Amino acid sequence: MKISVQSGALLDKFGLEEGFRMAKEAGFEAMDINLDHIVSTKQMREGDILWFLKLTDDELKAAYAPVKEAAERYGITFTQGHAPFPTRVKDGIANDHIQYILEKTIMLCDYLDCPRLVVHEGSLPYGDDESDTWDYNIKLYTGLIPALKKYNVMCCLENLFRGHKGIMFHAPCWTADESVKYIDTLNEIAGETLFGFCLDVGHALLVKQDIYEFIHKLGPRLTCLHIHDNNGLNDQHLFPYMGIIDWDRFCLALKEINYAYDLNLETFAGLRMFDPVLAPEVLKLAGATADLFRKRILG
Repeated sequence: MKISVQSGALLDKFGLEEGFRMAKEAGFEAMDINLDHIVSTKQMREGDILWFLKLTDDELKAAYAPVKEAAERYGITFTQGHAPFPTRVKDGIANDHIQYILEKTIMLCDYLDCPRLVVHEGSLPYGDDESDTWDYNIKLYTGLIPALKKYNVMCCLENLFRGHKGIMFHAPCWTADESVKYIDTLNEIAGETLFGFCLDVGHALLVKQDIYEFIHKLGPRLTCLHIHDNNGLNDQHLFPYMGIIDWDRFCLALKEINYAYDLNLETFAGLRMFDPVLAPEVLKLAGATADLFRKRILG
């Protein structure tokens, strides 16, 4: 079990050398590589993606070669990645090309030796007709099966939410039961275990889900984590203990299901709350917190 931190807040802000060095000195052994930065959320929503379709595999690999080399220098592995999102937009051209974009992201996971990729379910904004959401997503994920098999990468779904006027509402996989249904259906279609689940702990809190029960219902389907805290009202992505999540029950549930994958902090906003000069020390606190969780889970 490795302790991991999201790459974006570090590498984007501090650069490759400083970002990896800070992570290593803070005790982190792995990173969640933000492959969603290949094509930004804004570009996906606005359909600014045609440039991406012209890139070859070699060009994409070349763009990430410095990242791979820096990670190797500092002994950091990529245990999970995050794919571009949203995977569904309203009346946008991204819907026509999302499978291609995701397939190329899966290819990059293979290049970076990253075994798991988090891919959001397709979901429309609050108030839009989502009667076909299940069918849309089953088609989306089923279409990725050949690439997942080719590159030996596991696709991990994530529990999402939607907001409207300050209130958080359900979205795909917002409950453990729906999440289990998705994973089991997709693996049955695939004929092997190609799909797992990424529990976003902060998202679960926002839609009033019991994290302990969520973890137990997922059981062996739980293959990666987005660990962060919030006030129960906003998706703040804070460090553990800066919000209201019961971290003792979180660790207990993981211990009871014999969770053995990485402990990944998705706490970019927590880091930004501090002056950048303090980032190395703040990151050490985050690393110590993740290590504490690991000891409680494995102890």
